[in-house]
Amino acid sequence: MKLFEFFSVPSVKEYEEKKHDNPESDNERAQLAEELFWYILDHDDLHKKHFIPAAQKISQEYKKNKKLDKSKYQECWMPMVREACLKFHEKNKIRGNPKKVFDKEMCEHLCKLLADRYIEDIKKGEYKLG
Repeated sequence: MKLFEFFSVPSVKEYEEKKHDNPESDNERAQLAEELFWYILDHDDLHKKHFIPAAQKISQEYKKNKKLDKSKYQECWMPMVREACLKFHEKNKIRGNPKKVFDKEMCEHLCKLLADRYIEDIKKGEYKLG
């Protein structure tokens, strides 16, 4: 490693260019997953289209059985995650194929995060699901 690589700070332009490339390192992938997670949480149209049907399904199952296995219902969030990936990819002009940038592992991780965040509130009846 050269000294200038160690001590130099990238310019804003270099950072922006790198930000839009395919994420390669684990740190960049984790940061991308976190940004996508918050994008999903803040996107009203995704919630209207995908969250409400998934939450209704989970709520109905819980009312019937009074038990829920979170891992069983992680897959309910996949349509929401997939659409969010495409919208996020387009909005941020990320280079590369969205299926490669947001691979299966990342999508499953996001589904798990969404399940962890929402299932307990759904069980408590925090949402008006009709």
